[in-house]
Amino acid sequence: MSQTSNDERILLHAHGHHIVQAVNSVVSIVGGDQITLLDRPQRPHLPPTASVARLLRPRSTPVPFVNRSGVIDDLQRWATTNDPFAIRILGGAGGTGKTRLATELCITLNELTPPTDATAWLAGFLPSDVAPSQLDGLAALPAPRLIVIDYAENRPEQLRRLLPALHDTAVTHTPARVLLLVRRPAPLRPSLRSQASAWVDAVRADDEAADIVIDTATETVLDTTPLTPSEKAALFSEAVAAFSLCQEGSSTEVPDPDLDDRLYAQPLTVLMAAFLSARGTRIPSTREAMFDAILGHEERHWRATWKGNGFPIDDESLAEAVALATLTSTTNAAEALRLLSLLPDSSDRPERELRRIDS
Repeated sequence: MSQTSNDERILLHAHGHHIVQAVNSVVSIVGGDQITLLDRPQRPHLPPTASVARLLRPRSTPVPFVNRSGVIDDLQRWATTNDPFAIRILGGAGGTGKTRLATELCITLNELTPPTDATAWLAGFLPSDVAPSQLDGLAALPAPRLIVIDYAENRPEQLRRLLPALHDTAVTHTPARVLLLVRRPAPLRPSLRSQASAWVDAVRADDEAADIVIDTATETVLDTTPLTPSEKAALFSEAVAAFSLCQEGSSTEVPDPDLDDRLYAQPLTVLMAAFLSARGTRIPSTREAMFDAILGHEERHWRATWKGNGFPIDDESLAEAVALATLTSTTNAAEALRLLSLLPDSSDRPERELRRIDS
């Protein structure tokens, strides 16, 4: 461990024939190219002109955090025990708050100690496009790590490579924690291990070494811990206040929704209702109509933005691009371009034009 003049943390570790170096959240092979280590959540301050999609992202500052049933405290205790290695599955349907919860945990751990401290955590989301050698570097890194893997049920190749290596290299003073975000349990099939939860079976990697590690996973399922009435009320009121500051909302007041309705069983729909309320928009009574209302706000935002930039795009393509931006989550430009290429008629668009849409 050494320190540079600007207090950046530098970690050096021999790994095979390479020296692995990490500066803050970037790891590299000394003498080689830098590699993104983890996408570490920040507390960004969004401009008043931010789009709906950005405001509703789980990692956005305006999105309030509700500590339902003390789950964040439980996860922090899990992460900071003396065990060298631990793996936890955070399960739940889309919109139940998994990513928001994981984001809060990452920020909490990253803020536990100054970044120049040898025991400081590196906590963040693992990108989906890292190379196998990069996973080896992450496993060998001599620092406490919390690695969040989103959509873990769709990333068996990374689990096969990373989990056994992390398990074998973790020691008490540089522990490794893996948090797998899973959106649906595995279907019940005779071939699945009868002693395991369906949420655990959802991330089986079809590799014995990885599956042995997965066998040790504990789990938290948000579907079984819904928001209480008081938690929903707090989330709604705090979100209305936050969204009112971020957007130039209408002065028109709309009635508060009936948060006891089944429509508001998940945090996402509570947040969507709060955004519409802050904008003075009538809150629909169905999930489909609520998504349509959110997409309408997003489309008006991008229509004004692209028109101001002189970007030519027809109404149909605009609506499709808006739906992609609002209803999906991308972590880098490559993922965004792959999504945009799925749009009808996008195959004829040059890449530079797709990049302009993405930006």
